[in-house]
Amino acid sequence: MKVLFLPAILLIIYAFQSDPEKIITGYVYDNSQNPWIGASIVIKGTNNGTTTDVNGFFEIKTKEKKPTIVASYTGFTTQE
Repeated sequence: MKVLFLPAILLIIYAFQSDPEKIITGYVYDNSQNPWIGASIVIKGTNNGTTTDVNGFFEIKTKEKKPTIVASYTGFTTQE
């Protein structure tokens, strides 16, 4: 009986493990290679977001399997 019980416990533990967190990094530039300083970067469909630094660089963490990054900046069209 104990042999059958142990695999059930292992399956339950595995089922409740969350997906590992990913770190996505990148740069956001306009067509003239000027960085978007302070642009809003969001994982589409979530409230998870950040802003770019003075070089247009961003870093964002997510557990989404296939995240879509949305970048918005005043005066420019929002990009995915």
